[in-house]
Amino acid sequence: MPANSRLRKIKGISERYEQIRLNNEMFMKGALEERYIVPNNGEWIWVKEVKEKDPTKIQILRTCQFKEPELYLFVIDFDWKGFDRNLYKIAQKLARKFPNAIYKASGKKGFNFILPIEFEENTKENRERLMYLFYKKFNLQLYNVELTRKRNLTDKTKILMDLAMVDNRRLIRSFCIRENGNFSVPFNPLKDTWQVVCRRMKLQVSMPIIDEFEYICVSEKMLPELPKSLQEPKIEFKRIHVSGIPKYITELLKRSELDHEYRFAIVSFLYRFVGMKPEEIINLILSEAKWSDKDYNHVSYQVNHICKKDGGVGYYTPKWFLAELKKRGEI
Repeated sequence: MPANSRLRKIKGISERYEQIRLNNEMFMKGALEERYIVPNNGEWIWVKEVKEKDPTKIQILRTCQFKEPELYLFVIDFDWKGFDRNLYKIAQKLARKFPNAIYKASGKKGFNFILPIEFEENTKENRERLMYLFYKKFNLQLYNVELTRKRNLTDKTKILMDLAMVDNRRLIRSFCIRENGNFSVPFNPLKDTWQVVCRRMKLQVSMPIIDEFEYICVSEKMLPELPKSLQEPKIEFKRIHVSGIPKYITELLKRSELDHEYRFAIVSFLYRFVGMKPEEIINLILSEAKWSDKDYNHVSYQVNHICKKDGGVGYYTPKWFLAELKKRGEI
């Protein structure tokens, strides 16, 4: 290869790396939380923190939820056996209705349709109702979400619309490298050809730069009611009255570092079995817990999220945690 050809190739790759970085920087703005997937001895592993957030070297993910509670990335994750022309036709169909949405080729077998939403009230029910609106409007199949699980709505012989994204803590990849060496990249279904997008995922062509999020305001009046077959059942439960707080939980509160699964179990147990109110659990954690990373906003959000599921029923306490308490003779 002539020297000037190599120079052009290096310059082209350098420019596309910069385009990836600019798109990643915009996409991560305002995220409530971030996570990372990094290469490690031939494998890719999840980590909470990194020294350098370079999307050309590591995978960067964010929550659909923003730090501002009413802002949310409404994501439909389309999966198929590969990023083929059939899948691309769905992107084009959506783009005719939503030309200002963000379309992101995953770098592997699908694409993301992303609408920045400003909800009048950002609740799980409203997010499910919004997803159901798309289900009805575009006649796509639903799968992989609590809303549809065990309700016989899955048909994996067809192109699927992943409803798991109704969880506002759900993680979505930014514009970054993937395990196979391809990149997740933005595209315009009404301007780009399918061949161009396939080449772009390999950084063989340049890409558009997304300047900012364009939010769509959504009120409850705009959303359809969920049919009864899709509504979550309201489950009644009986609290086990425990005399005081189990010693095991007191021990866990005194640890400086505690994994999320233990924190989740503690909150759920105190709410469902001890009968403490969310504000009481928040006060207990803030006053007694020795966790190094506790702060009011984070603790308040987590506690209310766990306790207010299903209209106040709350998340189930993990069986392994109950088994440990039983083993210790504390329940």
